[in-house]
Amino acid sequence: MLNSNLTPLWFIPSNFITTIFLTVLFSIFFASYLSAQTEVSGEVEGEWTLEESPYLVIGEIEVPNRETLTIEAGVEVLFVEDVPFIVFGQLVARGTEEDSIIFVPNDNNNWGGLRFYSSDDDTRLSYCVIESGRRGWGDGEPNNMDRSGGNIFLLNSDILIEHSRISFGSAGGFGGGIGVWRSQPVIRDCIISENESGSQGGGVNLSDEASATFQQCQFIENIAH
Repeated sequence: MLNSNLTPLWFIPSNFITTIFLTVLFSIFFASYLSAQTEVSGEVEGEWTLEESPYLVIGEIEVPNRETLTIEAGVEVLFVEDVPFIVFGQLVARGTEEDSIIFVPNDNNNWGGLRFYSSDDDTRLSYCVIESGRRGWGDGEPNNMDRSGGNIFLLNSDILIEHSRISFGSAGGFGGGIGVWRSQPVIRDCIISENESGSQGGGVNLSDEASATFQQCQFIENIAH
């Protein structure tokens, strides 16, 4: 005999069943997304894959001298507040037109930007989106290297940046978007937009015998104070 206190399933409104099903499905998907997140810090090398994305950078990371980190197309790299990504060796971040590689802060904060120090000349940023890096606001001389290059900083690093968007960076010193010191990068087919500098070079600043080759780049609404 059926328990008279139980409501038959066929008597429950179909829209209620659908709501429960979608809620459970979303919970499973969200839990799966969180479990797929890869936390990184310290020295990094090898390959970052789309399968392990997003990568959450919880502490300062660096590619050591003579080592290489390759990042697959479509990977998202998220940073906790003020954490930089330092490259002494080689970084190959090669996205595609359909699947960019994303470097952005986690939880709408700022991060410490990409910083290249005597990096390998074969370092390449291709089809990347780099946003909201922040350096050196507050007291200090504006020509201090540590206060330069909100999104990207280059020192003795003749790298290639192409088909990328560098936006919303800020630096208390030089180069809200990109700060270039003693380097000769090639920057082509890029959008450099809405970056801010407290001193010189809202979009890009070249310092200390630096030069750069720009090909078909767009500079949009960058500000220098």
